[in-house]
Amino acid sequence: MDFIIDHLLSLILFIPVAGAVIITLLPKDQVGAIRWVALITTLFPLGLSLVLWTRFDSALPAGLVARPVDALRLSCGRFPVCRAGPVVYGD
Repeated sequence: MDFIIDHLLSLILFIPVAGAVIITLLPKDQVGAIRWVALITTLFPLGLSLVLWTRFDSALPAGLVARPVDALRLSCGRFPVCRAGPVVYGD
């Protein structure tokens, strides 16, 4: 569950992209399968968006989603996101 919480924004963005790739690979005559893949890859990000909404912190500047710097696990070098302090926005 920690993986999902740590990567909410990425999952919300890339699950529909993965669904589009799967739909492109399906034969055109399998309309039912295409519709099910489209439905699942639409409802799953919707559910994740609701989780993100419940984790929204209005006390942060501009209501950003809180994320500990340690969760980034990046060797950023000169990128400013690594020097932002104890809370960073984004994936």
